[in-house]
Amino acid sequence: MALEAQGYVDDRAFAQQWADGRAGRRHIGSLRLRDELQRKGIPRDLADAAVRQAFTERGEEERALDAARRRLPALRRRNAERAAPKLRDYLLRRGYPGDVVRRVLRHLLGVESEG
Repeated sequence: MALEAQGYVDDRAFAQQWADGRAGRRHIGSLRLRDELQRKGIPRDLADAAVRQAFTERGEEERALDAARRRLPALRRRNAERAAPKLRDYLLRRGYPGDVVRRVLRHLLGVESEG
């Protein structure tokens, strides 16, 4: 009997669990989540669906804003003048799309950024 039929291998369930956990607890953005799932061998359509579902309850911009609010105080303590570009780079590394990063920076810092 095949492993899929016995419920041992379920790409859809794995992708959903991975995306939900990483988006929620680790504050990872959609671009990075999609990339991680594809590197794990999850088909693109399943990865896309899991990522979309991970951001239905709390949107990606809201999660990016939370991540930025947590990171910003430390960046300001280190070097207040460099806080905006460092925060932008941090959010981009986390896998948030450039348009989301720009809106978060504008909201928190009132700055425009090339994201």
